Amino acid sequence: MNLRGISFLVVWVIILGCGSCNHKSTQTRDSQVIVEKTWTGFKQIFIESNGRVKRVKKSDTVSEGQAYAMLRAVWMNDKAYFDKCYRWTEENLSRVRDKGDNLLAWVWKDGTVVDWMPASDADVDYALSLIFADMRWSGLNPVGVEDYGLKAKAVLSDILEKETFVTSGGRIYLAPWILDKEEKPEVFPLNPSYYSPAHFRVFYDYTADDRWLELADTSYYILNSLLTELDEQKGVGLVPDWCGVDRLDRFHVLPGKNSGFGYEALRVPFRIGLDFMWFDRIEAKEFLGGFNCFLENQMKINGQIYCEYDYNGQPIKIYESPAFYSCYYFAMKLSDSDYADTVFEKIQRSVLNSDNGLYYQSKDEYYSNCLSWLADGYESRCIKNLFRQGVKNDN
Repeated sequence: MNLRGISFLVVWVIILGCGSCNHKSTQTRDSQVIVEKTWTGFKQIFIESNGRVKRVKKSDTVSEGQAYAMLRAVWMNDKAYFDKCYRWTEENLSRVRDKGDNLLAWVWKDGTVVDWMPASDADVDYALSLIFADMRWSGLNPVGVEDYGLKAKAVLSDILEKETFVTSGGRIYLAPWILDKEEKPEVFPLNPSYYSPAHFRVFYDYTADDRWLELADTSYYILNSLLTELDEQKGVGLVPDWCGVDRLDRFHVLPGKNSGFGYEALRVPFRIGLDFMWFDRIEAKEFLGGFNCFLENQMKINGQIYCEYDYNGQPIKIYESPAFYSCYYFAMKLSDSDYADTVFEKIQRSVLNSDNGLYYQSKDEYYSNCLSWLADGYESRCIKNLFRQGVKNDN
């Protein structure tokens, strides 16, 4: 090799070394491209020009979709689309004018709200997106809607006032919707996937209201209890889509709701993963480790992980989904699973081309496209706690 060739080799080794120092592997760079292009695809396919996020199959809009899109927009530093979605949400889903609170109506279709009852997971994600917007674009909210931070605080106040309840032992819970304060049910409904201790810690940092830390503690009380037992059924490391809790903080099957693991509970490893990523909580690491044991066992037995299981761990339907894998990825990656890379490859194989953008699985799959990008969001370091990092106006 001549001197010129040796010099070139040395420069190339230095470049590769610098890339390693910055923790930017080839996979991370690929994930950044995928995150950007799937956001472009999501906007093309699922967000109308006025900021409405549509469920293609049902031709309607739900509050969770608006909140998912707004969180993704603020993480992508896409103020134009955040503001479009924020304005549409306030003009069409806000309960302020009709119900007198700052929560969001659940379902909108054909120009009107068809279900005014709020869903607390959407309200929680909506509030977080507004807090992050207040960090990125403080004072630059669009004309005609409330300041990001003021709206976030109003939503958080109404969540605590209308979407929580306290049991006899004094433990506070997040209800899935507004419960009648006059009723005294023997069992209160719970959706474990609505609990996000990382969100609650951000809310505490933002408002200094201790109830948010209590809800973070309740999150782990619920999840760790459900990992092991539900109505005397022995658990295998999964949590149910739905359950009930009585006044003595004991958990039960909720009549009429799925007590297996499925399209609700898939969000749990993602939400708990955030608590470890953002706050380094050991209880998050421990929970994810227990959950990961089930996932690894499925990979050993089947070479794949399915989407719907009963509480005892038996598959209900034999099929795979990038949305499920993307949420599973948080448990596997943060537990240092040997199968994490295999799962990640499965997710990326579901990415398809759409004009100038990308999408996951199918253009009809609104829910899948809301969640399937999360693993790439993790790898690209897009999913950040913008409040703790103190991000200011970038524009």
